[in-house]
This record gives sequence, C-alpha cells and structure tokens, in this order.
Amino acid sequence: MLRNAFNLIDKDKTIAKAIIRGTFDNPLTFMEAVNEKGDSTYRWYWPGHGFVKNDTIYVFALSLVNDSSVVIPLGKADSTDNESDKMAETIFSFRISQIDLLSFTFPEFKHIETHRVEIDYQVNQIDFGNCVMVDNGYVYIYGTKNFPGNAKIHVARLPLSNRLFYKDWEYYTGAKWDKNINRSEPLDIDISVSEQFSIFRYKNKYILLTQERAGADIYTYISDYPDRDFHNKKFIYHTTESESDSTKSIFTYNALAHAQYIENDRLLVSYCVNSFRVTDIFENVEAYRACFLRVPIQLILSETATR
Repeated sequence: MLRNAFNLIDKDKTIAKAIIRGTFDNPLTFMEAVNEKGDSTYRWYWPGHGFVKNDTIYVFALSLVNDSSVVIPLGKADSTDNESDKMAETIFSFRISQIDLLSFTFPEFKHIETHRVEIDYQVNQIDFGNCVMVDNGYVYIYGTKNFPGNAKIHVARLPLSNRLFYKDWEYYTGAKWDKNINRSEPLDIDISVSEQFSIFRYKNKYILLTQERAGADIYTYISDYPDRDFHNKKFIYHTTESESDSTKSIFTYNALAHAQYIENDRLLVSYCVNSFRVTDIFENVEAYRACFLRVPIQLILSETATR
C-alpha cells in the first residue's frame, strides 16, 4: 500500500484514475518527502489540502517521522500475544516534523518543487494546510493546534497574487491580521476539532464542518466571515462503526465536506474508518475505508436547533 496517492475524477464523474509514480507493477508514492543534505531520517507525507492557480496545483503536506515516545498503548489483554497488534503500536508511533508545500503542473501532475513552510513548527505546533480556501483574492490556510482534549483551528492567509505561497503569511489574532504567528488566536469553536476538517463558501455563507476529535459526532457551524464568528452549531451525523465493534478497536475520524459535489442542495460528506488492531483491516475491508453520506444544506443553514 502506498503512503499517498491522488485520485483524479473527471468532470462527468464517470472515470476515476489513481495518480502515482513508478509503474503499475512497481508503484511509488505520488508525493515523496525530502531531506536536507546529510539528513537520513525516514519521512513520509500525510497529504493535507491544496488549491489551483492557473496551471499549477499546490498541496500542503505534513512531514511525518517515527517517534517511539508517542506510541499509543492499545490496552488489550491479548495485544502482547498478537504480532500484528504489536505492529500497530509501531505504526501509530509518529509525529509531525515540519510542513511542506509541493507544487505540480496541471493537468499533467508533474512535480515542480517542494518547499518547507517557513514557520517554526516545533515551537508553534500548528498543523497548517489541513484545510485551504481561495476566496476574494486570498488563500486562507487553516490548521489545528492540538492540546490534550482541546484542538483548535488557527487561520493564516496571503494574497492569491503572490508568487511564493510557503512564506510571508499573516495570522488572524481574533481582531486583526498580524505577521507574527505568536499572536495567532484560534477560532472560537466549542468542541475539540478533528485534525482535518473543512471550511468552504456556500453562496454568502461560510460553512465549517468537523468531526469531534476522538469522538463519533459530526458538526457544522456557519459564519459571514472566513476567519471568525462561527456559530449556529448543528449536529449532522453520528458514526456508529466503533459501537458495533466488539473488540472496541475500530474508530472513525476526519470528516470532510466535498463542496464540489453538492447536488440538489445536498452536501457530500466523508469520514474515515480505521482500526488499532491491524488484523481487522485484513479480515474485513469495512474496517479500513472511507464512508460517505449526503447532508441537506438547509439542515446546516437553518436556525432551528437539531440537538
């Protein structure tokens, strides 16, 4: 299985094609993390979000490295007897080292260059690039800052007219925009948000959709602005996969909105299913996949409480 690949869907939604490097018999991951000269650290990418400007695609990616200090204990009685469960503890022992911005030609998808985003990630720990929105001449770059049990969304932006998108950002302080990242303040959201989430414009409103971090519920908020005043919290959906799992290893995460596929005023939403028990994903394909649902836009915009 490749670390990351893109799926290109044609405008008629009749053909889907995986975009990888290498060949069918010897495939290579589409985006390859790079090291500084003399650095042999093994890195891989968790792809974030991106945008298109003219004939170039820009994609943010979290550069991950193994770190045994962040091993997630599975807490299962039989975990020490199962080699695959031991493997899971290794698989989930990683951390983010930096954020990169990769560019590709469009529509050929040829790699142009890779740049490290010029923020001190180890100090600020904001996972910028998990959500991107182009609006009114700006590129808005959203990211999560994760405190235990309380992950919040921060916002950066720069003009779409810029030539370089990996530096010279400004950050929303809660009252204005400032070049100093240390003055960045999070959006005022009353739940701990998931690592990846969606903010997009629908007509004259901005919609934020997120799954509760380490939870099964999906919520939306709306605003008149892309950077503040999100309100009208709506419960959208409760994922049930973890509840129907007798081993309590299955979990869901990272609900996303796919605004390009709104049909009949119904928003397409996806979320991920995975398992801490590695054997699950080989024994049952349903344990490792994306799930999709349709949500009426009116449910999101309505002022009537849903929960």
